[in-house]
Amino acid sequence: MRSPSKYNQSSCPIYLDASVVINLLAGDCLGDLSDALGCEVRLEKTVLGEVGYHPKTKMPARPIIEEFARSGALRIVSMSEKETAEFVRLVSAGEPDDLDDGEAATLACAAEGCCAAVDERKGRRIAARDHPSVRVFTTLDLIFSPLFFAHVGIDRTWQVARDASAIGRMRIPPEWRDFVKSKV
Repeated sequence: MRSPSKYNQSSCPIYLDASVVINLLAGDCLGDLSDALGCEVRLEKTVLGEVGYHPKTKMPARPIIEEFARSGALRIVSMSEKETAEFVRLVSAGEPDDLDDGEAATLACAAEGCCAAVDERKGRRIAARDHPSVRVFTTLDLIFSPLFFAHVGIDRTWQVARDASAIGRMRIPPEWRDFVKSKV
């Protein structure tokens, strides 16, 4: 069965939400993502604050993520005034359209011609409604993209998926269930 990944070669930077960062840390592949996908990987500072602890080691995640930033594997950024205004709008929306801080920061930053990686269904729904030009991906879209797969190989890709699910507590979206079941 062919991967349902929506990610293909993209030159636009990609902003990661906290859930995606946690899954990639669980799979020990956050540092590989930028090289594998061929684009700049970014985290807004709010997202960095949401990650908390490394899902495997239970140590604070900030120093690990900051080391990835120092090595050039990702970039930590702050919101502009325009992005901050969009962030405030997204977090202060009424139910059921309010987003948590990390999702809102990710979408606000990606709104100006970038991509976003968000696992939560509500975040993807709000992105499609409010920012239809933003290409939104899930953790599975990234790790099962032909680019990532070619970079790390089949065995490592499946190990990343297993660890992200078991350790990072990644949920499998409905559109991925048949694919994942066919390989497990």
